[in-house]
Amino acid sequence: MDITRLHVARRLGWLAAILLPAAAGWAAETPIDRMEASTVRIVERHGQAVGTGSGFVVGDGSYVVTNHHVVEGAEELLVLGKNLKIHMDRVVADDPVNDLAIIHLTENSGRPAVELRLHSGVKKTETVLAAGFPGAADDQGTMEDFLEVKFTKGIISAFVKSKEGTLLYQIDAAINPGNSGGPLFDECGSVIGIDAMKSLREATVVGPDGQPTQERLPYGEGVAWAIQSDQLLSVMRAAGIQPQLASGACVVSASGPADSNTADAGAARVPSMGSSNRLLIGAGATLLLVMVGFVAIARWRSTRGGYAMAGAGQAGQNLQNRVLNRMEIPGPKPDLRLRGVSGVHAGQEFPVSTNPITLGRDPHMSQIVFDAHDSVVSKRHCTVRVDRVSGGLIVEDCGSTNGTFLDNGERLRTGEPRLVPPYGSFYLGDRSHVFQVKA
Repeated sequence: MDITRLHVARRLGWLAAILLPAAAGWAAETPIDRMEASTVRIVERHGQAVGTGSGFVVGDGSYVVTNHHVVEGAEELLVLGKNLKIHMDRVVADDPVNDLAIIHLTENSGRPAVELRLHSGVKKTETVLAAGFPGAADDQGTMEDFLEVKFTKGIISAFVKSKEGTLLYQIDAAINPGNSGGPLFDECGSVIGIDAMKSLREATVVGPDGQPTQERLPYGEGVAWAIQSDQLLSVMRAAGIQPQLASGACVVSASGPADSNTADAGAARVPSMGSSNRLLIGAGATLLLVMVGFVAIARWRSTRGGYAMAGAGQAGQNLQNRVLNRMEIPGPKPDLRLRGVSGVHAGQEFPVSTNPITLGRDPHMSQIVFDAHDSVVSKRHCTVRVDRVSGGLIVEDCGSTNGTFLDNGERLRTGEPRLVPPYGSFYLGDRSHVFQVKA
């Protein structure tokens, strides 16, 4: 072998020594980034009240798993993440007994679907990572932090069956209201459970204003439960969604500390017959990198210069209302106006926001004022405000004599807010006072 070939061989050997372990690691490890990308925040609206939960992406990217109690009774659901804001299309599967639900989105999220790991390969004291959006964390931070997935670490304390027969993992990883429906990951990045509840008790708490309120407080430390992923299989299949299953057990080596970009630098899944594709991918990646290295060396030889490669149940209602009043839901800010179609305000436009605006005859109580002698409109007839979740307009009758009506003639019940979408309309008393929502 001549000197030139010897130099190339040495450099290829040096490159392979570095890249082979790295490629093997890439084939085996799941980065935290992927776990974060699969985890989403769910905002649910119940009338005027707003709460949040968590969920994770399955199937082709247009489905999200969460708890039944997160979606139960919700008039509207919005799925959020960094650079993600998608409305729910419908609930495609609902299992109240096991507290599981799957929602279909109005469009594909573009997020990676999770891989499920079944109970047969899970051991007690195994390390787990609970991911989601605990509501208590919303008291601090910016809007960007509102969408930052929070992780807590713990172990599996016990295997439990609920009174309803649901298979659970008892865990000591901290979860709180708002975590409900979020994924419980193993160290290899597979979902082994769905975060569901912690030990809480109702208690009367006196707030800073001296007023008593009902709050849920921890009854014990380090006691929480997640639904075993096995319970999700039948729910997914009933909805026509094929689950992605992990092959083999998750085994963590003792070598090296955890990398900040991975679940654990030593995390690896024990190969099985079903994991041959991963090994092939790892081998292919290694071969590709060696070829890139050969090109780099060839370039170095030709130029003789340097070469650098560029390198929970639903969150407590009081807390969530405070949080969502302080923080705007991300996405395009709705720019809505109320346009008079008929009556004294025909042709006029009024800007509206999330702060309620009153329509009525009394100028002391109303911002959109009608003639004092108008017998159709009450002194304080109705209020309107922008719904920050849907981007539409919320209309609420204030106990008016002649009523507030949707365009289809439906009369609104007093104190019951209704959503009017952009370009929809409503009227006060009769069609001589029609207003349209303009975007």
